Amino acid sequence: ATEQAEKTIITRYVGKEADSKPAIIDADNPYEVDGDVPAADNVQESDERQNARAIPASEKADEGGDQNWETSGAEEIEQTEAAVETNNEVEEIQPAASMGPGEIIDPQDKSEPETARDLEEPKDRARNMDPAQQRVNVVFEQAENIKQSDLRDQAFLDLVEYATRKGMFEDAKIAAAKINQIELRDTARSRIAMGLARYGQSDEAFALIEEVEVDALRDIMRLKVIEALLGNDQRR
Repeated sequence: ATEQAEKTIITRYVGKEADSKPAIIDADNPYEVDGDVPAADNVQESDERQNARAIPASEKADEGGDQNWETSGAEEIEQTEAAVETNNEVEEIQPAASMGPGEIIDPQDKSEPETARDLEEPKDRARNMDPAQQRVNVVFEQAENIKQSDLRDQAFLDLVEYATRKGMFEDAKIAAAKINQIELRDTARSRIAMGLARYGQSDEAFALIEEVEVDALRDIMRLKVIEALLGNDQRR
């Protein structure tokens, strides 16, 4: 009876994992149960398992909210990058615009389309050109088409005389350079030099005389230029 009074049989059930076997706790050593695992440890371990199972709903909601925020943030970044790439592609690839049937222009081209007036300007310039210049251009082109050398030289010599009378000395020099025969080429230089002298351009006239290739003609042509200068002075 004394031993039974000293010992107390305590039956405890810990969660679903505890069995129906009573745990005998010694009053002298309450931490030892049948010589096996301490009862306090069993009770504490069982309580921790129950607490682990019973996580508050608010904490779960907070954890889920954090995960959802991280997921939604990543998705938003990906969508933003995709939108930027799409905008870049739209800016780089621009469709051509059409002004009408059969006409396609570049949208980057800011220039105005040619009008009928723009297309007619070259013709207007040719029409407004000096008649003497038009004549020189035509004769120069036709003289180059002559196959016989002597006739070709004569045509260019005639062109030199005409251009000199009109004061078109640059055209006259170009025509003189086309003459093959040396004597005719020097004759052309002499006539150009005399024309320059009549226009008061004495320096250019004597410089052209220095280009004469035949020595015997050079002195004669120099004399003619002097006479042209004096004659021009007398006419004044």
